Amino acid sequence: MNRTPRALLFFIPFLCGFQFYSALQNEEGNKLYGKGQVGKAKSAYESALKSEPSSPEIAFNLGNAYYKGESFDKSLEAYKKAAEDKKSPLLQSKAFYNLGNSLFRRKETDKAIEFYKQALRLNPKDEDAKYNLELLTQREDQKQNQQQDQKQNQQQQQDKQEQKQSQGGNQGSEGQDQKDQKENQDQQDKQEQKQSQGGNQGSEGQDQKDQKENQDQKDKQDQKQDQGGNQGSGGQDQKDQNQDQKEKPKQGQSPQPADQSEEGREEQRPKTQAEIRAEQILNALENEEKQVLKMEGGQKNPSRKTQYLVDKDW
Repeated sequence: MNRTPRALLFFIPFLCGFQFYSALQNEEGNKLYGKGQVGKAKSAYESALKSEPSSPEIAFNLGNAYYKGESFDKSLEAYKKAAEDKKSPLLQSKAFYNLGNSLFRRKETDKAIEFYKQALRLNPKDEDAKYNLELLTQREDQKQNQQQDQKQNQQQQQDKQEQKQSQGGNQGSEGQDQKDQKENQDQQDKQEQKQSQGGNQGSEGQDQKDQKENQDQKDKQDQKQDQGGNQGSGGQDQKDQNQDQKEKPKQGQSPQPADQSEEGREEQRPKTQAEIRAEQILNALENEEKQVLKMEGGQKNPSRKTQYLVDKDW
């Protein structure tokens, strides 16, 4: 029974000695931190935390040293440990606030905003937490608006580019169609022109051929008629001469010339059918006149006329 009180009395000064040592180290760290000697302050806080691991104050101070030295990963660990103590809302609010600052330095804005909100829930009068929350909220809204505008601009540019490509494709297709139509039309015009020239040449050649055939046929017909007219005229003249020889005029009569005109023999150009027919009629009239003269000179009854027949072939 006497040993137990003695043991407790032995350990109480020992425990008080550790708390006293950690408190001294924590105070030494605060002095060094105030002088800007962050590295030495960090060593003092770490030594103090080893002596008293559950102290939220020492963890908070160590987090500040890491934050000052821009070791934000380690500052997050220290602030989280300090924020676990719910016995001091004011200290917990400060731990949340510094957690927000560390996350902001790591560019984790969304998480930083949430810790600022938690800090304000514990201490609504914290103006710094309120200011940081509003600032980051505005920046986040601006960032979202910029991203949305950028997305819209990209979509508009993409739509314009697609529309331009579509219009360019349609114009290229229309231009190709117009080019093809023009080539087809030119080819068709050339073919029609070629056919028209060939048809005109063929028609002209056929007309010339027909004209030549008609001229040849007409020349042959005129030549044949000329030959027939000459033969008829020659035969009639010969017949008249024979008749004159058979019936010689009596005394007191003067023989009439068989042919009083020499124009037929003097003309060199071919005679038309009308001219040949007129000449035949004149010859027939001359022959009739000769017969009448003969009858008037040789018949006893001068009132008797010899009938004759004139063939009409026109």
